[in-house]
Amino acid sequence: MKTDWLTANADWLTAAVAILVLAFVVGVRAVSRGNVEIRLNDAVIAVLAAFLVLFMSGRIDKFVVSSQGVTVESAKRAILAASAQPIRQQVSPLPVAPIEESLKGGADMIPSVVARGVGSLDFLLGANAYVPQVVQKYLETLSAYPFFRFVTLLTPDGRVAGFIDARRLLAALQARAQGQSFESFAAAVNRGDTAQLAKLPGFLPAAAAVTPQSDKREVLARMEKLGTDWLPVLGPDGKLAGVVDRSRLTASLILDVANQLQAGDAGSTGAPAR
Repeated sequence: MKTDWLTANADWLTAAVAILVLAFVVGVRAVSRGNVEIRLNDAVIAVLAAFLVLFMSGRIDKFVVSSQGVTVESAKRAILAASAQPIRQQVSPLPVAPIEESLKGGADMIPSVVARGVGSLDFLLGANAYVPQVVQKYLETLSAYPFFRFVTLLTPDGRVAGFIDARRLLAALQARAQGQSFESFAAAVNRGDTAQLAKLPGFLPAAAAVTPQSDKREVLARMEKLGTDWLPVLGPDGKLAGVVDRSRLTASLILDVANQLQAGDAGSTGAPAR
């Protein structure tokens, strides 16, 4: 609670501390009628007091005075710099896990789909070729494997129309929540009813997808807004390039910050950055 208060009021509190310290030393000189001198050290005390407030509030996390000068490092600045830079300028690229797609065929194709480690099943909207029992068999079998992630909905011309989290979809269809079932899902896909499919839990519109050029802060913000721990990644051709996970993205962002702080530390000591 105290740390939060310090952080929220650090700006005016810093100024107040510096002014009070300076007022004190000036007052001492005035009362002593000049017998007590105000030297450079007195001003330094006021500055250090201000820095102490900033340090306690988290605005400054490292303050070093050495023969080579003064080093001030701010974790906040490093975090913002790491998250806002374009991917191509960052230490590490957007961590994308490759996903293989498979157009769903008959139930006899399931073993080969499993053997290939398919991460996404493509459903062609308006194809009028999907049988509820076969759809159920595919989802129940593949959802037992960690490599299977989601269902991709494609328009008749092959463009991406949306994505659905496979396990959330399976759970909803099995529970027949809000009138949803394998029969209703297959029927909606067969007639290309995207409005009905968009009501399913775990549905993400095509616009929710990101690209390898998206910056990490933007991707994390989009995940937070959509309430998901992953997002599909589309390549320059508009086709599925893979999936980005919140956990890997967060770890990558932390590594970027650590590398920037390490580089700054090496620069301040004259050592080469690795």
